[in-house]
Amino acid sequence: MKIPAFITTPRFQKWTRRAVITTLTLWAVGFFIMPFAVKPLLEKLITDKYHRPVSIASISINPIILSARINKFNMLDRDGKSPLLSFDSLYVNVQARSIFAGAPIIEALQLSQPNLHVTRLTPNTYNISDIIDDMLKPSEHKTLFSLNNIAITQGRITFNDQPAHAQQIIRDLHINVPFISNLPYQADNYITPLLTANINGATVKLSGRSQPFSATKNSTIDVKLSDVDVAKYMSYVPIKLNFSVPSARLDTNLIVNFTENKQHQPALTISGTANLSQVQINQATDSVLTFKQLSVNIAQADIFKNQYQLKQLSLDTPIIHLTRDARGQLNLAQLAPASTPSKTPPAAPLMLNITTVNLTHGTLKFDDAKPDFHTQLNDINLQLSKFTTTANQPMQLLASFHTAQNETLNNTASLTLQPLSITGDVKLTGIPLQHYAPYYRQFILFTPTGTLNAATHYQFNLAANQPPQLQLSALTSELNDFTMTLPHSPTKLVHIAHLDIKQATLNLADKQINLGDISTTDGNINVQRNAQGMINFSQLTSPAPAHQPASHAVPAWQIAVHKLALQHYAVNLTDASRANPVNIKTSNIQLTVNDFDSRANHKTNVDLQLNINRTGKLTALGMVTPSPFSSTLNIAARAIDIVPMQPYFADLLNATVTDGAVSSTGKLRITANPTRITYDGNASISQFASIDNTDLSDLLKWDNLALQNIHYASDPQQIGINNIALTGLYSRLIVNPDGKLNVQSIVKSTPPSDTNNVTAAHTAAVSAPSDKRVSINKIMLTNGHINFTDHYIKPNYSANLTNLSGGVTGLSSATDSKADILINGKVDNQGQLNISGQTNPLSGNLYLDLVAKLSDFELSPLTPYAAKYAGYGIQKGKLGFEVKYNIVDKKLSAENHLTLNQLTLGDKVDNPTATKLPVTLALALLKDRNGNIDINLPISGSLDDPQFSIGGLIVKVIVNLLVKAVTSPFALIGGLFGGDSSQLSYMSFAPGSALVNTEGATKLNNLSKALADRPSLKLDIAGHMDAGIDSKGLRQLAFERLLKVQKLKQLVKDGVSITSVDAITVAPNEYANYLKLAYKAEKIADKPKIMGLLDKDIPAAQMETLMLANIKISADNLRDLALQRAQAAKEYLLKLGAIDATRIFITTAKADTDEQKKLPGNRIDFMLGGG
Repeated sequence: MKIPAFITTPRFQKWTRRAVITTLTLWAVGFFIMPFAVKPLLEKLITDKYHRPVSIASISINPIILSARINKFNMLDRDGKSPLLSFDSLYVNVQARSIFAGAPIIEALQLSQPNLHVTRLTPNTYNISDIIDDMLKPSEHKTLFSLNNIAITQGRITFNDQPAHAQQIIRDLHINVPFISNLPYQADNYITPLLTANINGATVKLSGRSQPFSATKNSTIDVKLSDVDVAKYMSYVPIKLNFSVPSARLDTNLIVNFTENKQHQPALTISGTANLSQVQINQATDSVLTFKQLSVNIAQADIFKNQYQLKQLSLDTPIIHLTRDARGQLNLAQLAPASTPSKTPPAAPLMLNITTVNLTHGTLKFDDAKPDFHTQLNDINLQLSKFTTTANQPMQLLASFHTAQNETLNNTASLTLQPLSITGDVKLTGIPLQHYAPYYRQFILFTPTGTLNAATHYQFNLAANQPPQLQLSALTSELNDFTMTLPHSPTKLVHIAHLDIKQATLNLADKQINLGDISTTDGNINVQRNAQGMINFSQLTSPAPAHQPASHAVPAWQIAVHKLALQHYAVNLTDASRANPVNIKTSNIQLTVNDFDSRANHKTNVDLQLNINRTGKLTALGMVTPSPFSSTLNIAARAIDIVPMQPYFADLLNATVTDGAVSSTGKLRITANPTRITYDGNASISQFASIDNTDLSDLLKWDNLALQNIHYASDPQQIGINNIALTGLYSRLIVNPDGKLNVQSIVKSTPPSDTNNVTAAHTAAVSAPSDKRVSINKIMLTNGHINFTDHYIKPNYSANLTNLSGGVTGLSSATDSKADILINGKVDNQGQLNISGQTNPLSGNLYLDLVAKLSDFELSPLTPYAAKYAGYGIQKGKLGFEVKYNIVDKKLSAENHLTLNQLTLGDKVDNPTATKLPVTLALALLKDRNGNIDINLPISGSLDDPQFSIGGLIVKVIVNLLVKAVTSPFALIGGLFGGDSSQLSYMSFAPGSALVNTEGATKLNNLSKALADRPSLKLDIAGHMDAGIDSKGLRQLAFERLLKVQKLKQLVKDGVSITSVDAITVAPNEYANYLKLAYKAEKIADKPKIMGLLDKDIPAAQMETLMLANIKISADNLRDLALQRAQAAKEYLLKLGAIDATRIFITTAKADTDEQKKLPGNRIDFMLGGG
């Protein structure tokens, strides 16, 4: 090899020697001198800078390769005792080209066994806070550098958290960074850092590649965490948490990418997997959430754009404890941190896409304190495919769970989040109604039980600024063993064995619900009314608050049912409000309803059938319109027992219904607004029977009461019946031993009264004007029988009204209508009873024209009555009567014609109840010469009189007749024969006279006729005088007689024959002559004289005065006058020849009664007596 020439030159060799010597010198200094010089300087420099004592064991420097090593470095904390930072060695190798690059180029940087002690003193200060602040001070100039082969091995970091009383330890920390440089020519080179460590026992690995100093700053980091105890780091979350995490483990295998575009807009993306396991979240000391594992497989997550693409999100075995406190607040809602106003700009809209979301084997425990409710959802499984927040993008949902009560839910759905919309199918089974009672207990007072199954297709939409929309279709529901009971009552209000709903639909927005086909079987309903009158079904809901704000009118729900089929139902009605509870049982109820719809004017078909009690049946078939309500139903009721209804009227009656059944067929129409009810059909009550509670004897019964062709309308009120037919009537009428009729006490609420009395109040009520229009074409009675027995009379009396037949035709409320009455019957099968006439009791102004006749009725069976009340039995006799009643304009006029043929009394009976009046005299007064009694008893009155009573009037007339027969017999005779009933008992005379005048002759003629027709009567005549009137009359008659005596003398003198002075009449032209003669003949002591010797002529008037004063009337004169008057009447009657003298007696007058004192004293009195 040829050596270059310059090498051999002395100059080159000289400089070569110098360079070698210099190099060797520097190496020697570097190797042996600099380490000892640099060590104290470095210790002092670091100590002064950071105010913490620093010690270094040794420093080695290799100037050949430009490397240095620091061994056993140790820095204490400010207190000079606590360790802060130490490491075993720090090796640095600098490249020589750093001189030419103008920046440090580190070939290698190796830190071995670093040990850092960090202490958190307060929540925001650390023992190295000043060091950190110093390191974060911005540099005035950009520092270029190039670091290569960075390695940290066997590192350890101890973190003491004094506020949290915790310690975190990072062991086995290894960091490898092959290259990092900000030199311009190296800015685009990737660095590939690697970090591994054990953090509190969890393995952490970070690796990647980065261009931190390039224009794009592209960086990729692989984050691998293994079994990180997240719970230990929760205290370092910068916000206050309302929960604690006592357990959580984190495993990750993530790739983090960072880049920045030319506009310096950063982008941070994450991909990979993360698993959070063994998680427990507590609120206070209570666990609210645990789960076995939460796995996330991230396709890409763009953090700054808020866009996330996940391949899978899986949650395994979550257990959620959800509670609601008494204030209604959920515990999970309280876990979120308090919101504070954000100063950061709003983030970009969230875009989240997840290919698959899985939740498996979940459990939800729910405890509600408002109200007290507990449940648990087990085996919750949820799968969500293609989850996205992108608008109008559907995703698929599968969900299922079961509960501790064996409920299950299965749901399949498709949903979108923007706008929120979900469409799917859900199925629920085994829902126990009673379990959810706490939620409806405040609204209802009954306890429901039963199991509900349901399934439906549903669609829910919630658009912005729109009300929620929910639609259900193909809804099926099954309710089994449903019951309703009230608290403290063992009786089930309702029991339904089975109820099905099929093909139902619901539209929340339109408020429409169609229940489709409803079928239910084997139901039992118990309706009860307690002693206070409250019905159990009225106690089903809680009372509404006393004061509720007025609510705005909202559209009503539209409800429809395609078909309702109810079979084998029973309704038991119990009414304890009566003294004896009412029990009505309806059974075998069959109800079919087709096409029910609550919309206006929609017609619904209804078919109802049921049994009532033992024999009753009821059917209703027709159309019902719910809105506005109307119905047209064909009603048929057959053989419905009356007896079970008896408690409703038992407390009003002293009678018991023992048999009877109601039947009807017809068409019932009901309309609302305004309410109007009409009925057209027939009705009947058959085999009716009742007994008297007093002696349990038959009271009233009939074979059949039929109402045919009924027409009823409520508005205006109309009642029309074509025919009412009553057959086989039997009624028992009894006078009890206390004298009261049995029917008087039948109605408990009314006081006892004569059943024949029709009070004015009742009459007024019947005849009161009314808007009702009533018409009854015909009322027919066939084969009626009334059995009458009187237990008040001893011996008892009985009579029978039999073969009662007839009726009333043409009853109407029309004012011009008149109904015809015709009823016939027998009394004891021998007396004929006939009733006929016309009436219009329904017109509002009662009209009556009635004739009732009874003929050929034997009186001898009435002996018990005659003995009790008259004191005589009846030997024989027959009764006949004809009564006529006429009522017009509320005025009654009546004629009662009574005939008693050959009434013959038997022997007298001593009876304390018999009348004290002379009965024989009464009969003698009433009997005619043939032994018959014929009486007319006219009565009259006003129906407006509140005391008006037809029976009372008749009784009053009869009593007055008998009393008058004894006390005022002449008034009776005058009334019967046309005489003056007020004056026939006496006859007056002219003052001082005993001559029968014209008026007296008329009275005597009538009296003679009455006595002639009543041969058993005798007459007493008693004469009376009035001392005042009759003295004056006698004096006047004596004065006139004096004049007649003078004329008698003259006539005798003239040869004229005169029978008596009383036969002479003084003519007016004779008066003055005979007055003067009579005056002259009278011896008057004070007579005027002439010269005391001769009579002086004086005027006629003075003569009359002196003569009258001179006439003296004595008491004997007056007694004679009274006797003469009685004798004159007797002679007059005898002269008529109709009465034998043996029947007339003159008696001495007795002192006048109060009534007689009102009569004139110048009279005679007549008195009648029996034969």
